Amino acid sequence: MNHQNEYSLYQILDLVEDSNLPEIQRLVSLDSNLIQEYDENGTTLLMAASISGNLELVKFLVEMGSDVNYLDMDGNCSLLCAAEKRHWDVFEYLFDLTDRELRELSLSISAVSGDLQALKAFTQKQVNVDASRMKGVWCDNGFTTLIDVVNQGEEELAGIVETLLKAGANPNLSEEDTGGTPLMYAAKRRCLPIIRLLLEAGADPNIKDTSGETALMKAEKFGYQEVAQVLKQYIN
Repeated sequence: MNHQNEYSLYQILDLVEDSNLPEIQRLVSLDSNLIQEYDENGTTLLMAASISGNLELVKFLVEMGSDVNYLDMDGNCSLLCAAEKRHWDVFEYLFDLTDRELRELSLSISAVSGDLQALKAFTQKQVNVDASRMKGVWCDNGFTTLIDVVNQGEEELAGIVETLLKAGANPNLSEEDTGGTPLMYAAKRRCLPIIRLLLEAGADPNIKDTSGETALMKAEKFGYQEVAQVLKQYIN
């Protein structure tokens, strides 16, 4: 977007990054439309201020009308920017100003990206870990955050899975297209540490998906005998 003043948008974003509050205040007083502008990535002044961690600047931009619920091209909001950069004072300020749906989305993005610190910040705020759902092919309730993490099949994400489960994630909440549960996806990915976490949290190995298969059936179909042996220990 274009504006009429002595700086380009990129220079103004640099001023924000440098936390030059007096100059930003002067520019905004001359052209209030600046707070609505964004670069090619969708980064606004508020998002840049959240990334830099200048709480005073963040408050000024919010008070001037900057939209805390604006999303950039990657679906990130200012609250998530603050969490990712560990600016917890900014995070605390923006949290109650951010819509509930965006808090839930931000939690999900943190989990799927493997950002444990950001995820814990959201779970400590009692954000619903099951609320954000990836849209399915045939329905509005596709992957849960837990399924999305489990489906990556990476053992190093066990801490993310454990945090989600401790925060109340339902280990039996399936995605509606296939009826697949987190345990089924973990079995297909042959990820034993996550399988054990799910089972210990109450994942039901007897649930069948829309094709009539359980997690054990899938493990046996793929020849994952070690996975099958663990699952059998929890089958009635």
